[in-house]
Amino acid sequence: MTQWTSTVGATQLARQLQAQQPRPTGPAGRKPPAYRALADGVRLLVLEGRVPVAARLPAERELALALSVSRT
Repeated sequence: MTQWTSTVGATQLARQLQAQQPRPTGPAGRKPPAYRALADGVRLLVLEGRVPVAARLPAERELALALSVSRT
């Protein structure tokens, strides 16, 4: 069984996501859907080394509350 090396809190992850530079818009100047922007943001934080690869991420409900977004 894998042992987690660290945990990232919802507030901490939300701050890091909100501090990122705005993403380029998609085709025809459209913004990507919120779920795509969130997934890309988390992926970028991991690739940049700001979130450890084996870090345990917050629960969906906690992260949605910290980001002030709906889960649906």
